[in-house]
Amino acid sequence: MSTVNYPNPKTDTTVRLYDEFYNYSVDVPVQEYEVVYAFFNSKFGTREAAGNFTLVLFRMSEESGVPVMALLQEMQGQDAVQLTDRKSTRLNSSHI
Repeated sequence: MSTVNYPNPKTDTTVRLYDEFYNYSVDVPVQEYEVVYAFFNSKFGTREAAGNFTLVLFRMSEESGVPVMALLQEMQGQDAVQLTDRKSTRLNSSHI
């Protein structure tokens, strides 16, 4: 399960994402987080699924060196089943 530490927008422009299962955290720009989270929330409709997919996408970006917005752009037009399949394939082919 992923969790999010929301910052004070007046003093901080990043969000810290946590994955307790893998003991992983990453700080990401709040604007990118909001775009990615909104995309996944529109596809899955639950906060938990959107949060988990958001964290995974940022982790995939960090591991691959591909900007998160480029990865997100590749996913445009895909439905929830296609996104789940893509995530599974990508995760199974990496060490994430």
